This record gives sequence, C-alpha cells and structure tokens, in this order.
Amino acid sequence: MRFPAPSYCVRMVATSIISMSLVLTQNASARKKVEAPTTYGQTGFFKPSDGYIDAVPQRYPFCPAALKPDSYELPSKQIIEGDTGWFFIQDDINWSADFSPAFYQDLKRITAALKKQGTQLVIVVPPPRALTGYDHLPQWALANGVGRSVQAEAYRGLLDRIRAVGALIPDVLGEAKRQNVPFDHLTSPSDIHWTTTGSWITALAVARQIAPQRLAQGAPPLLGTPSAKMEDSYTKILNKICGTTAVGQYVRSFKLAEEPQASADSLLGDTAAPEVVILGTSFTALTDRYSFSPFVEKLSGKPVVNLAVTGGGPLTAIQQYTTSEDFRTSKPKYIVWEFLLSNKPDGSSTSERGGLLRPACGGAYPIVKHKLAPMLTPLLSATDIARGTTPGQSAQLALRSDNPAFKSFSLLLNYVDGRQRNIAVDTRRATQMDTSYTVGLPDDYALISDIAVETEDSLNGTVSAQLCPASGELADAGSSFQPSWFSRLAAWFKSFWG
Repeated sequence: MRFPAPSYCVRMVATSIISMSLVLTQNASARKKVEAPTTYGQTGFFKPSDGYIDAVPQRYPFCPAALKPDSYELPSKQIIEGDTGWFFIQDDINWSADFSPAFYQDLKRITAALKKQGTQLVIVVPPPRALTGYDHLPQWALANGVGRSVQAEAYRGLLDRIRAVGALIPDVLGEAKRQNVPFDHLTSPSDIHWTTTGSWITALAVARQIAPQRLAQGAPPLLGTPSAKMEDSYTKILNKICGTTAVGQYVRSFKLAEEPQASADSLLGDTAAPEVVILGTSFTALTDRYSFSPFVEKLSGKPVVNLAVTGGGPLTAIQQYTTSEDFRTSKPKYIVWEFLLSNKPDGSSTSERGGLLRPACGGAYPIVKHKLAPMLTPLLSATDIARGTTPGQSAQLALRSDNPAFKSFSLLLNYVDGRQRNIAVDTRRATQMDTSYTVGLPDDYALISDIAVETEDSLNGTVSAQLCPASGELADAGSSFQPSWFSRLAAWFKSFWG
C-alpha cells in the first residue's frame, strides 16, 4: 500500500502508536495467555513463545546520515524506527498488492503445466510487515497511511487472485487466528524476515493445504531444542552508516529433535520422487534460524526437500530446480514456492527468464555459435530470427555457453522502430544450475532487428543460440501478434544496414 512520504521533521515525531481495534480484539486473548518460561538449550515441546523475537528495549541513536535516503543502497531500503526496537524499511510500508496481468497469465500456465505432470503448486506469500506489524508503525505512517482493514483486504484480494489460477494458497493470517498467535509475533521487529513462530504458523497453513487430515485433531506437538542466537538485522546496516556499535537482534530458533528432511545434495541421485520440494528465498532457506522445512515435514508427514536459495530473490530457486535433471526425471507431488511482496516476480520474469518448464530446442533447428566478446556479443540477425521461427507461433531462444561463469547477463532485443527490450538473467546463486537457458521471446519477435547478449565482465569461451517454436507445456496455442509484411521487410533491411 502507498503511504505519503513524510518530511524528515515529521519522521522524528514521537512514535506512540494509535490503537486500532480491528485486530487488537483478535489478539487480546493471546496477549493475556501466560505460557511457562522457556529454558534455552533444554529439549521440550514447541510453544509459540519459543519463536517470538523481543524488540530491542532501547531506541536507536539515528545519525543524520541514517535519515537520508541516499545513504542506502536504494531509497526504498531506508530504515525507519516505529515503536522502540521496531524497524521498517520504505518497501515494508509502501508495499503493493498489484501484479501485472502477464504475471497471472504466466502463473496460470505454469500451474496448469505442473498439474498436468502430477505436481500441485503451492504459493506462500508472507503477509506484509506493514500489516503484521501495524501497531508498531511510525506515527506518520499511521496518521497518513492506509488503515489496517484496507491493507488486510488488499492482501486477501491478492491471494484470491493467485488462488484463482489454480495454485494452493495457505491462509497464514487465518492460521495465526486459529492458534491464538498475535499478528505481530509473525515478523521480526528488526528484520525483514519472519520469526520462528511465523515460520511455524506458515508451515501449519501449508500442512493444512497438503495434508489436512494430519491437523484434524489440532497442531501436532513438536519436540526439539530452543536456542537464541545473534543474527544480522537492520541494526547492522545502521551501525555501518553511523559508525556505531548498537546491540542487534537475537533470533529465537527451534531445532527439532529429528530432522530427516533431505538436503539439496542428497536429492541428486535419488530414485524416488520427493513428495514436497520447497523453493524460495532466505525465509525458507535459513533452516538453522526458522526451521521452515522441518516444520512442514513434521506437520504434513511428507518427505521434504528444501532447495530454497538465500539471496536469490523470487526466481533463482525455481529456475535452478525446474531446469535440473532431477525435476525432469522425478516430479514431486507438491512444489512450495515462497516469495515476498517486496520482491515479487513480474509477468516477464516468470516465463521469459530462465526457461521455466521450457524444454530446449531440438536438433532440427540451426545453432549459431559466437565467441564471447568483451561485454557485448551479437547473437542473431533479423534473417536468423525469420529462419528459426514460424509466423503466428510463439518462439523461444535456447542459449548455452561453455564458460561456467556465464551466469549473469542481459539479452538485448533491438526493434526496427528503435525500441530496445532487456531480459536480465542472473543465476549466480543457483550453484547447481548449468549455463543452459531457454527464454521465451515476446509476441512481437518478428519486429526484432537483432539480438545481442551483454555481460558485466569480459568472459572467454563461446555462446550458442538456437531459435525454435515454443515447446513444452508453456507453449501458447499461437501468437496473437501478426506483423505486417512491411514490418518484416523493415526488419530484413535493418539486418543489413542497422
């Protein structure tokens, strides 16, 4: 949701929080509930309080530089303190429930393609921190921003639209109400991540979708060992900007007594298909902090393989897995795909980039090979594009390099009318993914005059390009775009005279 940007003076106003009754009523009984104190390091059964993170009790001494947006990597990453110890970035506050129509179209195709192969897609979108931490927002955001009920409605509407394409959507907030867990216990006060309590609630919501019979009598008890450890938080960023040494945040984790879930390495060579594969960001990847995959495995009773990638954004893990030999030969029953509203995939990224569910072109289509040039390497001319495609049919481009460092690049699609389209690919964190890529071309590919690949660094070796009609489950029945003969002629002439 969009909050008006405050002045710097307003940001320094005392951050007493305006009480709202909508969710406070739901949370009141949970806050009054008294649980036995936890002895860290002593084995016992998990309680919601074991995974909640207490806010740091002192306000951060913001220096002038920390109040300036240009001190951060991006202005949207500027850190603001609401209630004492509760830190937010602008992305947390200015979250958006909007996806492009192309995203829903691609997501529908991906969901249908997986289902045809026997795999159900489960999408986990953690609730935005401006909603779960609403009571702790800065005063200016509460006074000038969008109310709690409006945010909750926007979040529910987003989930309903994703659910409409055929994916399973766990109800995280509904599960929190069911377990009498306050919403602000789902998110860390000083970090973008969920708490271990939030991870547990989300795992319960996932299990309720894929194994509802397991929860018919309530949440099964989980035996394990709680611990507290110092982890990175927004305080570390502020300390770097201000040159201070303020104490950061302790994370309460919970290690289950048994963790039989497979690792990414042990998946290789397995003959039996895993029942559940988890693909996501650091939320699901950081098992030592949040125990998401062990929670899902215990609560659902299904073997789980966790292939989430820390720092990989919404696409790295799913790109790496869906292009792997393991996925081609051994389909899971469920893929749990987790991504954030503050770093969500868009329409072009889900289907264009990385070749999600797109098989490579066959041997019948010509392959053009080029030596990698410094920074920019020409790949295909308009003539090459015309030879490798069929008018009215969707087209795809298969790339392969013999240099294992060919992991981050941009495809530059130059059009006859002067436009340029950039398709960025970055699989550097997908350590098990090779340097083969299949990219869907836009419908107006017949108007492309040439295609080049641009790399950040000079690379040795070669890159090969192969065009063919789109294949696999994601292939459209046919492109709706029919360029004129004049446009085709213009593309042909430009291939000669640029």
